[in-house]
Amino acid sequence: MTAISCRNAKNRTAATWKKPLEPFSGLEFAVSDAAKGIGSAVA
Repeated sequence: MTAISCRNAKNRTAATWKKPLEPFSGLEFAVSDAAKGIGSAVA
């Protein structure tokens, strides 16, 4: 499955990423750039 989140946000922290990732309760893996925020949100 592929999901793309295209929203402008004030920042890219883990807290900001958690909201769009909430519907994916079984998410175990995400592909992203080297940003630390999304990696922390997935963890």
